[in-house]
Amino acid sequence: MVSEADLVVLIGTRTNQNGTDSWKQIPKGATVIHIDVDPVEIGRTYEALRLVGDASETLAALCDHLGQLDLSARRASRTAVASRIKTFWDAFENEREAFSLTEAIPIRPEKVMADLQTCMTAQTTVVADASYSSMWVVGQLRAFAPGMRFLTPRGLAGLGWGVPLAMGAKAARPEHPVVVVVGDGGFAHSWSELETMVRANLPVTIIVLNNGILGFQRDAETVKFGAFTSACTLGDVDHAMIARACGCEAVRISDPAQLKPQLRYGLGSKKPFLIEVMTDPQARPPLSLFAELDEAA
Repeated sequence: MVSEADLVVLIGTRTNQNGTDSWKQIPKGATVIHIDVDPVEIGRTYEALRLVGDASETLAALCDHLGQLDLSARRASRTAVASRIKTFWDAFENEREAFSLTEAIPIRPEKVMADLQTCMTAQTTVVADASYSSMWVVGQLRAFAPGMRFLTPRGLAGLGWGVPLAMGAKAARPEHPVVVVVGDGGFAHSWSELETMVRANLPVTIIVLNNGILGFQRDAETVKFGAFTSACTLGDVDHAMIARACGCEAVRISDPAQLKPQLRYGLGSKKPFLIEVMTDPQARPPLSLFAELDEAA
């Protein structure tokens, strides 16, 4: 639908590679309106009508103006557009059911996200580390209500930011549950913060997706060079044991049936809790950059 658009409104986006499907998503002939509080971001990649200001206030002003116009044609087409969008969502859900409902071992990340979806609420803050962790979160989870918080890095964000950011999110809103999704590679950069989390009594639920590899790096090397280096393969690290050594309660899960009980326990706990999930190293989020790998599989 984006490829068919004659007008695209960009709100608070840096129009980086990941946010634009390698700058292919927005059609060349479309008019672009870019809204951002930072004028440096507007027009960085796409020539645009530049609206500098707070996103919420700017959108409110635009809606007020639209309310003065004849929108009967838009209203008449709304049902057809909504039906088409529903068709896309239904197709997506049908395709991912093979992974989100499976009881296969090793555990599929889609299964982890599906079970997390049933355990969280609109008050839950979801944090993701960089790389595939953020793609699992933004591609698989859905907000229950406007204003629900999903904190994810894009662009050149550093691998390993997830746990420290989750601690900050919990300190900022201690009354709300916080869960963070990290890979084993990203977690290796910041697991020492567990000691701080325990000492500061910040009850964060940490989900470590342990597949024994740097997934994005492996797939990027494979697509670009036809093979990947040994640097992508990680050692057999027991992250639950590391967590317990820091005073953090932890479990290691290999059976998908254990996911929901442990997720519910963690999200309701008053202490930090780590869930290490042994996941399928062959799993990757749907990403056009790696489509040929999915087709080969």
